[in-house]
This record gives sequence, C-alpha cells and structure tokens, in this order.
Amino acid sequence: MPKQRRPRQTVIGKIHFVERDIDKLDTVRVETDVGPGWATSIEQTALDLCRGRPAWNITDDTRTEMIRHLSDRIDWDIIDEIAEATRGLKTLRRLRTTLEHPKQ
Repeated sequence: MPKQRRPRQTVIGKIHFVERDIDKLDTVRVETDVGPGWATSIEQTALDLCRGRPAWNITDDTRTEMIRHLSDRIDWDIIDEIAEATRGLKTLRRLRTTLEHPKQ
C-alpha cells in the first residue's frame, strides 16, 4: 500500500497527495523531463474527475472544462471496461451525461 504524504507548497501552488492503490488504476508509462514514471490513463483521469466526491479542491466548472478537454481522446470501449472493473458505472453515467455521449 502506498505511503500517504503531507501536502507540499510549490511555486505553482499547494500539492495534495492522495493515497491510492495503483494496482486498481488504469495507468500508462510516461517519459517526463525528470525521468520515467506512471500516470493514470486518459480514461482513468476522466472517471476520476467525474467521481461524486473528488479528492481535490477545484470548482465544478473547472472539473467540467478538464473533462471536456479530455473527451476527444477517450476510448469508450476502454472506459467501459475500467468502469465495470472498478464498480464505477454510476461515475461513467455521470461522465456520459456531462459530455452528452450516450452509450452506443
């Protein structure tokens, strides 16, 4: 299980770390300026943003804008699988409603 970390103040604002079991997330390997790492997939991120009780402090308008920016890159077959595997069907319905994207 990951270790919970305290919030950190940075030049761009305060960062809050959220403890999550990475084995239960859909992740992809990424290369960054500081080295390789893991990030949640577009589909996992979209579902996270639609969760009923998000772990971050942003407005609903900001969340909706973020979701809309991701929407063109969502693979709906993959997101359906993730939602099913993680008991996130209610969250998936919220995402489809937000994006006006009915299940085909």
